[in-house]
Amino acid sequence: MNLPYFDLTGKVAIISGGATGIGRGIADGLAEAGAHIVIAARRVKKCEETCKEIQEKIGVRTFPHRCDINNRDEIEILVNDVIKELGQIDILVNNSGIGEVKNLF
Repeated sequence: MNLPYFDLTGKVAIISGGATGIGRGIADGLAEAGAHIVIAARRVKKCEETCKEIQEKIGVRTFPHRCDINNRDEIEILVNDVIKELGQIDILVNNSGIGEVKNLF
């Protein structure tokens, strides 16, 4: 995809919950615009698989990281690790969440 008006080359994006679903779609879109991608979620294996797929398909740098966004200490570790690995954070997509199916009545 060629989006010259949406060039994110060299930017670093963290997507929480980016391994699947809407977050994965956002990660793919940001990668296609040139951003390096950090996938942060509780299931590190899924983060690793997603990062590998994005890197092979699009060619941007990726960084999988396990993080439970309900835990402040894990968020601080994530931020420090991303800065150490990629040098900066430019974009944050807070996408983590869980759904629960319940009857209305």
